Amino acid sequence: EKLPARAETVAVYLREGSRSASLGWVVANTHAIASAHREAGKENPCATDLVEATVRGIRRFSSRITPTTLDPDMVEAIRATAMEPRRRGRGWETERDARRRGLVDIALCSVLHAAQLTVAEVVALHWGDVEQLGEGKVRLTVTGKADPHGGSEVREFNGEAARDLEAIRGDAGPEDSVIGLRQGAVYARFKQAAITAGLKAPPTAGPSPTATVSPPRTSAAPIRE
Repeated sequence: EKLPARAETVAVYLREGSRSASLGWVVANTHAIASAHREAGKENPCATDLVEATVRGIRRFSSRITPTTLDPDMVEAIRATAMEPRRRGRGWETERDARRRGLVDIALCSVLHAAQLTVAEVVALHWGDVEQLGEGKVRLTVTGKADPHGGSEVREFNGEAARDLEAIRGDAGPEDSVIGLRQGAVYARFKQAAITAGLKAPPTAGPSPTATVSPPRTSAAPIRE
């Protein structure tokens, strides 16, 4: 009884969702909405000029990188700039707050790349899933969200990513969240880190510039078991 949706409603939904989610979320939801209308025999609002223009605008201003397409150069660019103070409301972060936030942003991006995690997997990590193996090596026990039997995988990495992770541990207990952010907040933090690093221009600033970064430090490839 809720169909068909108005094109204006769909456009607002996609535009607002894109503020904290990835371009993949926008594409997946556009397809899902279109499919639901086709299956119900209703007019598809995603085929209207308004929604199509909205999606084009989101694509244009969306980051050219996502958490799953990070490479070592991108991580280095984020590591080099993440602790710079940013605007907060009408003022600026203190250096202490910027460092605290920046260390989490660095660990987030570094571990996403080194362990080849999805955002859902990194959000679900608790410190009890993190094992220090010595000699700077870390083992993560990653629960497969799509596995109905609750199976898990083991990912191992070392180098900068292991040090980035240890830098945010503090006195956290085994049940504490590693990143301490919800999924939408992870996308928002990642997007802002990319903008600050020069990997993406703000939505009103035109095309994204190309970041110039130093050579990447060593980060071992993940081991899947």
